[in-house]
Amino acid sequence: MLRIHTFGGCYIERDGVRLEALSGQRKGLALLALLAAAGDRGMSREVLLAFLWSDSDEERARTSLKQLVHSLRTQLQSPNLLLSSAELRLNGEVVTSDVFDFREAVRRNDNETAASLYVGPFLDGFHLKSSGDLEQWIASERGDLERLASRALTALAEEAAAHGDGRGAVDWWRRVAQIEPLSARAALGLLVALDAVGERAAALSHARVYELLVREQVGATPDAAVLDVVGRLQRGEPATASMSKR
Repeated sequence: MLRIHTFGGCYIERDGVRLEALSGQRKGLALLALLAAAGDRGMSREVLLAFLWSDSDEERARTSLKQLVHSLRTQLQSPNLLLSSAELRLNGEVVTSDVFDFREAVRRNDNETAASLYVGPFLDGFHLKSSGDLEQWIASERGDLERLASRALTALAEEAAAHGDGRGAVDWWRRVAQIEPLSARAALGLLVALDAVGERAAALSHARVYELLVREQVGATPDAAVLDVVGRLQRGEPATASMSKR
């Protein structure tokens, strides 16, 4: 079974072993990533042509797509890799993907599975020359997937805290803060969780980093609720804060 990995990079595995055959074929990987993200909907050839061959005329682009599909089927030794109809789709019987499984886990509210699959930003570090539309699509997909991951991780953090698992809450909130370093909600969650397990110094250290990022990247004053918690910590008071969405 083939598997497409899109979180934290882009590569292909067969039966758990990473394949290097396509490592240098960026358009082949891009095509597979596009179809993996499209899932059961698939993607029209016209959209694929616009993403991957925007600088070619239509006839040449269609020929290039046909050749690329043939090359992928041959190199991956999988003639049934793609299902051909009005849209191109991955054949789920021979190839899976982390992004499809992630979205399915989110749909089922299976937050632990979603968190285990989200190991880094979507197509992190992946680029194609002269592909502005593709770059915009990647940025949009990345943002959507980050929001879904953040929501799943936040639910796990809140569940851990509710069950008295302070260390688990810290770990989950830390991952939320890594995804959303400018989020006041993530900062609040991590500050409160760290203080709850006796790590006040670590909480104040994170607060300083958060404040610096907000001032430098946004040019704004940190959220008042975060500043309130920081003040409590500095005075030696318990870190209590409203965790309602801000």
